[in-house]
Amino acid sequence: MNVGIFLFAAAASFLPVFACQLSPSDAAAYRTAVSSAAPLAQRRGAYEQAIRACPGEARLYAGLASLLVANHDFNTALPWIDKGLALTPDDAILNLRKGEALVALSRPKDALAALSKTPVTGESQFFRGLAHQILESHGEARRCFLDAWNHGNQDPYVLYSLMVEDKALGDRASGVEHFQWMSSRFPDSVWLHVLLGDAHFQQHQDAEARQEYLAAVKLAPDLFEPNFRLAYMTFQAGEYNEAIPYYRRALAAKPHHTEANVYLGEALRRAKHTPEAIDQLRRAIEIDPKAPLAYDSLSKALTDTGRLSEAVDVLLAGEKEFPEESSFPAMRARLLMRLGRNQEAAHAARRATELMDERSRKQAILAPK
Repeated sequence: MNVGIFLFAAAASFLPVFACQLSPSDAAAYRTAVSSAAPLAQRRGAYEQAIRACPGEARLYAGLASLLVANHDFNTALPWIDKGLALTPDDAILNLRKGEALVALSRPKDALAALSKTPVTGESQFFRGLAHQILESHGEARRCFLDAWNHGNQDPYVLYSLMVEDKALGDRASGVEHFQWMSSRFPDSVWLHVLLGDAHFQQHQDAEARQEYLAAVKLAPDLFEPNFRLAYMTFQAGEYNEAIPYYRRALAAKPHHTEANVYLGEALRRAKHTPEAIDQLRRAIEIDPKAPLAYDSLSKALTDTGRLSEAVDVLLAGEKEFPEESSFPAMRARLLMRLGRNQEAAHAARRATELMDERSRKQAILAPK
């Protein structure tokens, strides 16, 4: 027997049984796809080759989706997940990965719809909890995190998420109990540093909070929570250049986090990195058009570069999203005056005055007598 054919036959015996026949090249691609030693790009290409060879195998889509989600490439993962679900709509792994990706993309309602097709496990309950956390359904989020823990997902991040909900619900006794679980079960966890940082932060003990968050970042450089807190603290201190890398690391973990996207853009603007700020703020609006600061910051960045007409368009878009906010037509009126578009400026100024008068009337009605 030819040695090459024998080696392939031996290797192929370790392959799962597929509905289609894999060629030697496609079988080799599958082995590369499932090899944790291969680089990400090579594994992704290998999965795609295996899928082309066997397009009816849902497990290949699940494997590729799991690889992409694990590497935070959520937008790329979703089309592959949907192709797999077109074959097997109730596939537990595909629906779980879809829920995980949609949580990361801040689409909690869609995530819950996907997760409703998965069995109750420690992993699925954790992502249900994160979806409810985004929706600020704190009681349901805490229930899901407790279920995740009780179903075997006894990870320090689950405990941290649980304690976030204890605090949101004002349940100090449960918070103390769960902190004791953390300190006894995971005394060296990065999440213990994050929890201590949060406690100092809430007491306005900035130096102590920063020390704990820095310790957390040292242990886990790409973790969202400590990077986001450090970004916020340095931004508030006026250290905009120092805030920028923290925001970038936070967004590497959660690329669709609204506040991190907006404030990265604002930090770039204040640090005079105006072209980067413009690109970042446009991205922030694309991700979440309901972020008023993004329109304000983008209009200012465009104004700083003399692009007044573009700034006017951004403010007009902000007015459409927030029709009761007077600042957008007021700012637009000033820019239109600078452009010599006096009639439009007068109309915008009247609109701003009407909105301010309406707000004053409402406040007068609601004021205690």
